[in-house]
Amino acid sequence: AVGSRAGLALDRQKICFAELKAPEGASAAEVDALACAAAGAAPAGLDHLLTWISFSPDLCEAMKQKSPDHKAFLVAYVHDEAGCRAVAADAAKRGLDGIDVNAGSHVTRAVVDECAALNLKVVVYVYRAPAVNDVPALWASSRDAGVWAFTSNLPAGVDSAVAAN
Repeated sequence: AVGSRAGLALDRQKICFAELKAPEGASAAEVDALACAAAGAAPAGLDHLLTWISFSPDLCEAMKQKSPDHKAFLVAYVHDEAGCRAVAADAAKRGLDGIDVNAGSHVTRAVVDECAALNLKVVVYVYRAPAVNDVPALWASSRDAGVWAFTSNLPAGVDSAVAAN
């Protein structure tokens, strides 16, 4: 299954995240087939906009291999900085471009700097519209931590917050 969501890079760059989902326990052949199908559907000439994301490390890695011109980020729900670091280590080992973790106080400047040392970017997401943490304080803390982008449900004020960056 493929879903998509818009992202806002803190440098005002537009991003389209395409989320790929593999069934739990998918075989290597199933993961490869999903990656091939998605890579074949990627719009030509939009490499700078399209970023593959997935909670499935194997599918994310396969997407990066099949579609190397597109960024690929490993998505995870974490509770603390250690969780961020573990996801980053896995993403780096797989040759991915970054991590996409739930927004919160665990996404710190130290975590973002450690990811940068691994040549990874950090994206944060909010969920469950309307998200109680989709607020100016979160956008500011994400900016201050140095995240590359965040996904939002686009409540009032988000455009002016990004423009003020």
